[in-house]
Amino acid sequence: SGIYPLVTRSEFNNGITKYINDYSLDGEYITIAPSGSSGATFHQKGKFAVDKQIKVLELKKDKVLDLGIFSIVCSYLLKQKYSYNNGLTEEKMLNEVIYYPIIEFMK
Repeated sequence: SGIYPLVTRSEFNNGITKYINDYSLDGEYITIAPSGSSGATFHQKGKFAVDKQIKVLELKKDKVLDLGIFSIVCSYLLKQKYSYNNGLTEEKMLNEVIYYPIIEFMK
């Protein structure tokens, strides 16, 4: 019944399970479910809220990256490696290496 999306550990609907009347974040972020739907990664933009289990990543201001495509790559790789029984802890996240090529075309 609210107007702001609440992102939880769901792997469906961009992680949004309902709408509420308050938000905790406003901007462009990546959200990652560490348990439940372990590794479910989504690109969020605008005003939204997260439950206390969701990990939120923000791109450094001087970096350029398509967060939508990056979230798809992360979700694909992380969901293959982690599960409900083998959750994605903060320590595991900090040690995870994801190779993502940055391509610049020459004219």
